[in-house]
Amino acid sequence: MKEWGMIYECVINISEGTNVDLVAMIARAGGECIRDIHSDIDHNRSVLTIASQEIEEVTASAYSVVCTAVEHLHLDHHLGIHPRLGVVDVVPFVSYNDASVEPSQEIIEAAQNFGSRIYEEFHIPIFFYDGASSSNITLPFIRKNSFASLAPNLGNNMPHRTAGAMCVGARAPLVAINVTLESRDLALAQSIAHTVRESSGGMEGVRALGLPLKHQNAIQVSMNITDVVNVNTGKVCEEVRTLASPHNVQCSVELVGLVPQQQFEMWSQSFLDWSELDESCTVEKRLSHSE
Repeated sequence: MKEWGMIYECVINISEGTNVDLVAMIARAGGECIRDIHSDIDHNRSVLTIASQEIEEVTASAYSVVCTAVEHLHLDHHLGIHPRLGVVDVVPFVSYNDASVEPSQEIIEAAQNFGSRIYEEFHIPIFFYDGASSSNITLPFIRKNSFASLAPNLGNNMPHRTAGAMCVGARAPLVAINVTLESRDLALAQSIAHTVRESSGGMEGVRALGLPLKHQNAIQVSMNITDVVNVNTGKVCEEVRTLASPHNVQCSVELVGLVPQQQFEMWSQSFLDWSELDESCTVEKRLSHSE
């Protein structure tokens, strides 16, 4: 197996998931560094994964994507179940290698410089989070308190007329993954999310929401796994399925974006069979295809 050096990512979340052609056009602006595109109609959101072993390639690709999205998207036109602050909602910068998954100083500086550049050009309020924030403010805290008890790091304390606001972070890699339940009982999804999320006394490194999926006539436990070193995403998803089983509900898995190879290697064969995921969902495999 190839030994990788430092890998850099930017995982841009935009508030558009219904217009496939528009999402594709925004993604094309990112060039060859775009490694994955995931869109969701109910969330009305797309996740564009940028990755390279050259940090300059990542920041250049991210800048082109953000500029294109700001030009073509309008927050007033957006309807979707996922929380959002802006047309480009979150722009997390990530760096990791075999020795560490914590954001490096260069990726922290890249995130801060990126936020400053976007503010100077578009006057979009910028909230820095995780490693890019001097006080290590989290994204959930920003979502809860923005423009109320929490002012942006850059810009006026009111959203941009068309673009809203933007959250720019420097963080460790995470896994965004959903378990879809074939049920319309939203309270069930919310109850399971409450049980598994860390902030409610559940599983370490798990953030979770219970959401309705109108277009699928189903419900979803939507999760972020924030500790990819110690937490096995497969086991978290299997716990969700176990909690749903007394209700005779069928469950399926949806991965949003890509995962580090070291996280993939934790997954059992039974989870891979159920989720229908394989090594092509890793950042490293996508990078190897570009060589």
